[in-house]
Amino acid sequence: MKDNELWKKIIGGGSGLLLLSLIVLYSSPEMLILSDGDISCTDLCISHIYIIPLTKEVNLGKENPVILSFSDKNVRWKLFKVEENILIQHSQIDKLFLKPFAIQEFVLVGYKPPYKTVKWSLSVGKVVLDPYWYYDGNIAGENFTVYIAEDYNEVNITCFQPYMENTEPNGQDYNTGIFQVTNTGNATLYNITISLNQSLTTGFTIYAQTANYVHSGSITLNTTNQTIIKRLIENQSKDVWLYGKCENVSDDQTISLNYSFGGG
Repeated sequence: MKDNELWKKIIGGGSGLLLLSLIVLYSSPEMLILSDGDISCTDLCISHIYIIPLTKEVNLGKENPVILSFSDKNVRWKLFKVEENILIQHSQIDKLFLKPFAIQEFVLVGYKPPYKTVKWSLSVGKVVLDPYWYYDGNIAGENFTVYIAEDYNEVNITCFQPYMENTEPNGQDYNTGIFQVTNTGNATLYNITISLNQSLTTGFTIYAQTANYVHSGSITLNTTNQTIIKRLIENQSKDVWLYGKCENVSDDQTISLNYSFGGG
């Protein structure tokens, strides 16, 4: 996405202190930081940040370094200084002077793996802002959506050794698969696929199927697109169950899956 197109999306999303529906406040005696806090997003995430010095001019530099960090190393980000409508590089941020009680707005734009929840933090001196970009539960092809089981934002599968041979993700049970895929288009869909965007631990295998048990037709997940649903009529939903085989995993491990649906 080009910067001018991105800017239109930022403005269209409600830039400006008075337009925020949720304000989260972080403060110290010298400074306030306001933010729209935790948000839900798919891959493009936009967060609004306001820095307000309270007692004296703040130099965003050595005395008050601005530090951004993300829980996922695959996040790509840009930071905009709003009133000038320009991109501020990290080195330039450390050269800004903010006057007392002057509201300085920034917009943080991040591109995260679509199905991931990412915790990000921005610290200015001793004040730390640390919201989440939650996976919004609604993704995938132009004509279908994929939801993770209720109350979960990620798909985590744990092996406990030497006690466990088989495992399944949190949020999945006999009646409910970890994913629900729904045809939201106006035609029958064919060959909806699933693939991993990561390599698995040696000895660990994950099976996927549209039944609540492992059977001969189960597919083994890997980094290639594999058909998980062959046919899905209009408005139809199908659950997908995942099962892990961890008898060859040598120690306790939790895998947070990075995956993609496609096809249809």
